[in-house]
Amino acid sequence: MKINPKIEELKIKLQDSLNERRLPLLKAMEQLDEREVNCKNCPGTCCTFMSNSMQMTIAETWDLYDYLQSSGLWTQELRDSLKRCIDDFRLLNRPSTGGSQLMRKTYTCPFFTQSALGCPLPKTVKPYGCLGFNPKLKNELSGKSCSANHEVLLQRESGLAQEEDINNILKEEFSLAWEKESIPVALLDLDRALSK
Repeated sequence: MKINPKIEELKIKLQDSLNERRLPLLKAMEQLDEREVNCKNCPGTCCTFMSNSMQMTIAETWDLYDYLQSSGLWTQELRDSLKRCIDDFRLLNRPSTGGSQLMRKTYTCPFFTQSALGCPLPKTVKPYGCLGFNPKLKNELSGKSCSANHEVLLQRESGLAQEEDINNILKEEFSLAWEKESIPVALLDLDRALSK
């Protein structure tokens, strides 16, 4: 597919700002890790249907999709795994919660490897919510102390005003009907849009 010059320019901006957009979250994780507050001993409860309802913006989806493509990981096997996740957890069947909001559904992340530190994705392309969801206690074993660090997530958003503009342009250009979507749905939707 030939991408128009405006989208190529946005792609370059996204690539150039990849680390910057995650920097506050990575710094917060590093500070926790210095106190030995991390996910190293946990089986990854937050990645499973017990706790996970992660959604990504279009920019986050682009980051992850671009990584998977450039690393040779965007395979038919991965696409099939994403489709199974969507079907297994009925991610396309989301009732409205009122207004334009749709209910968030829990699902086991298709990238989860079912072990401690079970995510094979590098921090540079993980969704912001994944990076901002951390334990509060040292030696967490079950995810009971884990929660989102809303303060750092808001700090991240406030420092990058152009990201919303990029999301809106990509949404319009690719005729995507969502602001945020679950990881498997977002990736497959972007792939379909890019394949047209």
